[in-house]
Amino acid sequence: MKRSFLWVLLAAVAVLFSSACGGGGGSSSNTGNTTATSGDTGLSNTSIITSLDNGAGFGVDLSDLAVGDQVQLRVIGINSSGQNVIQNGSNWTTTAPASVATVTPTGLLTAVGPTGGTSYLVSGRGPNGTLSANLIIKQPQAFVTGLVRNVNGTGIPRVSISFYNSSNALVGKALTGAQGTFRANLAPTATRFTIDIEASDPGNNPIYYRQFSYTPPSSSGALDYLEGGTSCLASMPAITSGSTVQLSDITLIDRASGPPPPPSGCLGG
Repeated sequence: MKRSFLWVLLAAVAVLFSSACGGGGGSSSNTGNTTATSGDTGLSNTSIITSLDNGAGFGVDLSDLAVGDQVQLRVIGINSSGQNVIQNGSNWTTTAPASVATVTPTGLLTAVGPTGGTSYLVSGRGPNGTLSANLIIKQPQAFVTGLVRNVNGTGIPRVSISFYNSSNALVGKALTGAQGTFRANLAPTATRFTIDIEASDPGNNPIYYRQFSYTPPSSSGALDYLEGGTSCLASMPAITSGSTVQLSDITLIDRASGPPPPPSGCLGG
């Protein structure tokens, strides 16, 4: 009985939370899950986006690279039609010494050595001026890959994934690339994760509800989770150093598809 009451209560919280993040029902004219490549200059919400230069195209977070990574740097922003537009950018540089990282003017970054306790910057010029991001490089640990997509299967760029250990301490991050895929370089202590879709879905009338669907290892089917924070984390498969583990797809729910489902994963999934 208590569990049923908690489930109903969480469902009510999810509806209130979604309303607070952009109003109820209806679809947005912003098609932010599609990606265009053009010479648009009037872009908003610009930032740096990455792609591992290994043929797979996984996005990575520049604050969570592994020694040996080669990453192509680009610029992403939203045009007047609501599309994510990816451009090459120019004048790419880094404050890191050559023993730590190198980057070509066209944005090919090579992670040479660990940054240790020092944080460096990567910078490049986009349509609205210079963009910068922190650069942190660690030795390769355990790799976790995955896809963040919408209900139609289209990958969503610029979704941040945060990984935590059993004590809810942050142990690593990833950022989806142009096709919605990601790779994280994590300590084996990582056990759970959540996502943050603010960069991929900004504005007052967001496309997606602020929750996601995912099938954890302990479940035979997908469960639903609130995004952000540590109160509703999704479980991961066990990982070990030197291994690569792929998560099941993480699905964002389109606001046009109706009210969000109750956050069933918050009950311990």
